[in-house]
Amino acid sequence: MTIVNPREFFELAGITFFMPEKYMLPEGMRGPITQDQKDLLHKLGLGLDELLCKGHANRIISIALDRKNKGLATPGQMRMLRKLGRNNIKDVTFSDARDIIGDSHHW
Repeated sequence: MTIVNPREFFELAGITFFMPEKYMLPEGMRGPITQDQKDLLHKLGLGLDELLCKGHANRIISIALDRKNKGLATPGQMRMLRKLGRNNIKDVTFSDARDIIGDSHHW
């Protein structure tokens, strides 16, 4: 599985994301990332490099799950599409990305 850091994920997905300073978050969201959050981020193909607290992880998980529920490409697929020279990949579906990536291996 390809692991993509959150900053790259947002850039690939065309999302402008402001990650607030910890002190700006509600007190309950300032604590360390939970093991469940770490596990889910890994399952979604996202790394932990830039995650500072529980609130940041919640926001990133929310965005990633929203994309998944809409049937859009995974972070790993988006990275591969970019490597293949594709532009405007933020709205590519999971199945279209799978087909494009699969076709690229037949060249």
